[in-house]
Order: sequence, then structure tokens, then C-alpha cells
Amino acid sequence: MLNFTGSGGALPKNFSLEISPYWMVRHRYENVYKYLGIRKTGKSPVSTGILRKLTVSAATWFNDSSKNYLPNTNYTGIGIRTNLLTWWGDARSKYMREVLAVRHNERKMAEALFPERVEDPDTFRVVVDSIRKAGRTNETKISEILPLLVIDGAWAQSSSFYQNTGRINVSTAVPYG
Repeated sequence: MLNFTGSGGALPKNFSLEISPYWMVRHRYENVYKYLGIRKTGKSPVSTGILRKLTVSAATWFNDSSKNYLPNTNYTGIGIRTNLLTWWGDARSKYMREVLAVRHNERKMAEALFPERVEDPDTFRVVVDSIRKAGRTNETKISEILPLLVIDGAWAQSSSFYQNTGRINVSTAVPYG
């Protein structure tokens, strides 16, 4: 943020930012099943995460001198990315539900046994891990269970501003035809 305010140019130098607009507002009925695109029971349909997984990013890079790039030029880029379609398949969505149910039960057991430790996430994690070890269950990493089909979409554009004036000097290539 200091680069943004103290650079003295039209654009910030060496700055990047990525946001997920959907998650900037609290969603009362959001849960892990909706985020992943699976149902709590039955067959999981083909789902989309267009709003839930939408990210918007912007970045700048200022080059004061180089052989390969224009000197005193601020290069900028903006982009968006989202999930267009996700399909888990019946077997994988069933397995994911089973893993989530085990994790939910472990958390509920930890909350019942040690209600005073729920407020501190680090301490609570230790309690959940000890319950898992006592029950001799292994933690399945949800990130390692992959859907059968994922289609994401992205768009990006970059420009350069000579001497950081705010005027586009070199524009990006635009397809025509």
C-alpha cells in the first residue's frame, strides 16, 4: 500500500492485489458442500462455482532499466478467473461426503469434550488431532480428492505505461478477423 500512495506516479509501482468479491460479504447459508458443488445426499449434479470461485487480480511492475524491456515503464495487468463447471461423479462425491462426515463428527466430539478450547483455533486443532489418533483414523486431505471434470475460465490483459504517466504507450495485441 505504501507503493500505491508514495510512488508519485499515475499508477502504483510493483503492486499486486487479488480479491474474491463473493467472500467479501458474509453468506448465511454457505457451507462446504455448496462450495465444492456436491449434495449432502444422493447423486451430485454438474455444478458451477462462477460466483463462489470468482477472483479478480491486478498487478504492476515498474522497470527502471533493462535490456529486454522499455526503461522507465510501468507494466500492468488485470485478470479474472472462475470455475465454469465441476463434475465429481457418483463415487467421488460419495467418498467426499464420507470424509466430510468423519471430520464433522471429530469436530463435534472435540467441542463436547473441550468446550473451552473451541475459541482458539490452534488449540482446537490439537484436540481434533488427538481424537483422530485415539480413534486411529487417518486424516484424508480434502485437497487430494479431485473431481472427474473441472472447466475453469480466465481472461487477462496487460498494458505498459511509459514513464508511469497514465497514458498507454504500448497496447496489448488484439486479435482481429
